[in-house]
Amino acid sequence: MLKSTTFLIASCVMTSATAFAPAHKQTAIQTQQNTRLSCATTDQMRTLSEKSEALPFLPRPQHCKGYVGDVGFDPFLLSEKFSMEYLREAELKHGRVCMLAWTGWVAVDGGLRVYPVPEGWADLNSLSAHDALVTVDASNPQGFWGSAMANMLYGIAILELYAFKSTNDMLVDGKSEDRVAGDWGWDGMGFLEGKSKKEADRMKLRELKHARLVNVVVRITLIDTDEYITNNDEYYGPCKDEAPHLPVLRSD
Repeated sequence: MLKSTTFLIASCVMTSATAFAPAHKQTAIQTQQNTRLSCATTDQMRTLSEKSEALPFLPRPQHCKGYVGDVGFDPFLLSEKFSMEYLREAELKHGRVCMLAWTGWVAVDGGLRVYPVPEGWADLNSLSAHDALVTVDASNPQGFWGSAMANMLYGIAILELYAFKSTNDMLVDGKSEDRVAGDWGWDGMGFLEGKSKKEADRMKLRELKHARLVNVVVRITLIDTDEYITNNDEYYGPCKDEAPHLPVLRSD
């Protein structure tokens, strides 16, 4: 009985020792790994310490480097989430649309007309134009699809379809094999013809600065216009009888 008890105790002790040995060894390895210091390269340290030119209190976005107009402005870190080619394409597209919109806005309110002017369009201004151009027949619910506004959208859709593949490549693959961001091969006035890379980059920077500026201007103008309409509903233009709900600026 004593021998059996002694053997049983010895077996339990050996089993316990065997069970804890791997765990102790594993713990030692983990401790060694956890205490090992991670070392950054000189380039990595320089990247972490580099500050944005536009926002000196933030790190410089690294993916923006090499692009025309880069001043390190990316507070939302979009360049870390999307490809820079796709972001540059979007920036230029929005800027170009806003430049056209602002030019049209000012030209119409400045009295510019393309003759012969369709009937009912001569006295329109930037505020009254929308309701007049979104339908060919106010009594027809489907009148929009044949309106001037719809035809403009059809033209835009054709351009978007033309650029869809290359733009999608920029988003998915980071670049397009067909073209670089913003370059549709349209330079009818020869702004870049015969220019060196430095001169071409200067012209691209000019377009980019205008695009960024007019993006801000158009948004301020729309906000100001909305406030005007809200607070001045007694002002109506020449379409008062046809659209009394639409407040517009009077020439007087």
